[in-house]
Amino acid sequence: MKITLSFLITGHTKFSPDCGFGLVKRLFMRTKVNKLADIAEVVEKSSVMNMAQLCGDERGTVTVPSFDWTAHLGSFFKKFTGIKQYHHFSFFADGTVVAKIFSDSPETSYKLLKVPLPIPNDLPERIHPPGLDNKRQWYLYNEIREFVDEADRDIVAPLPHQPQLPQPGPSTAEISADEDPQPPPPKVRKKGRGKRGGNQ
Repeated sequence: MKITLSFLITGHTKFSPDCGFGLVKRLFMRTKVNKLADIAEVVEKSSVMNMAQLCGDERGTVTVPSFDWTAHLGSFFKKFTGIKQYHHFSFFADGTVVAKIFSDSPETSYKLLKVPLPIPNDLPERIHPPGLDNKRQWYLYNEIREFVDEADRDIVAPLPHQPQLPQPGPSTAEISADEDPQPPPPKVRKKGRGKRGGNQ
């Protein structure tokens, strides 16, 4: 059994769905967006060809789960070094991959399997979004909340549950305890030589 996979050359990857992104961008530039649901509405209204699918929401609800495929597959397969330079691949049942940079380039063969077949069908460990850290939450609350519509403020930039951490100041090693920090001296503007051709 063999599976063949080919990719377009960089710079020649334009295809029909690209116009859908252009329609979304055009409406997005003319629409006020506060939250993820607003973005989904823009996508839906931009064209009959566009459909929005949110992966989650601001409250941490996950609609489309993510799995740690990198760690999972790393137990069974070797890394394909320099894979981005290749455009044509042929995959064989024994774990061998034959790759070519271009269609008329010489073939390069790689053995990717680390362990004999079959590979377990178990799903990898699920990745849970960590959420925003304390600093980012307070940034949204202090700096962004005022620009959000009042009805959406507690969704986009709610009051954080944890107190705001103090901002780090200058270290005591840099500033002596018995002297105040001095501001940098003002810059002195140098005088020009004037216009040429004047009196000497």
